[in-house]
Amino acid sequence: MAGCDRHYGTANVCVPTRFPAGVRATTKARCEWLASHQYPKRLKANGSGPLRLDPDGDGHAC
Repeated sequence: MAGCDRHYGTANVCVPTRFPAGVRATTKARCEWLASHQYPKRLKANGSGPLRLDPDGDGHAC
């Protein structure tokens, strides 16, 4: 992992800009990884992020 994508969560939440090699580059796989690492279930989306964690555009990731 490297860096934080600030498009998701609050200022104290660091969603990785790059996930570990075993995590597929899909919304589902990334959300599963976040859930398994104790991230909040529904992170607030702060705009449209490059990770595509808010595909339905409801303002919440995963």
